[in-house]
Amino acid sequence: AWRRGDLLVDRLNRGLYTYGPDEPGVSVCDLNCRRYWPPVYAEPGARPVGPFTLATGPEGRAIWAWQGQPLYRWTGDRTRGSARGEVVDEWFLVRVPRERLSEVVAYFPMPAAAPAPAR
Repeated sequence: AWRRGDLLVDRLNRGLYTYGPDEPGVSVCDLNCRRYWPPVYAEPGARPVGPFTLATGPEGRAIWAWQGQPLYRWTGDRTRGSARGEVVDEWFLVRVPRERLSEVVAYFPMPAAAPAPAR
């Protein structure tokens, strides 16, 4: 995750969200919920870094979290820079507090593309 101003965003510069009913470290977003709000799954072996922690989804998979709150994308955010899901009840864009801005990489300049896997 990166930040655009104080807004937490994904690789495509789309807003990242938390879900009100989640408990710290635990996602309660079920299969139907995940159809519209896919979690930001962590890769195997991921470790917490600064304000980025790990949560557990209903199926037991690790999800990236912001200070314990699981992170999600909204399928309605289809274009770069979109962050319109906060109009949906109980979904909240993640705003990085001023004192934590230095802990999250700014999106601009654009992050470098991941290197192609070696063959």
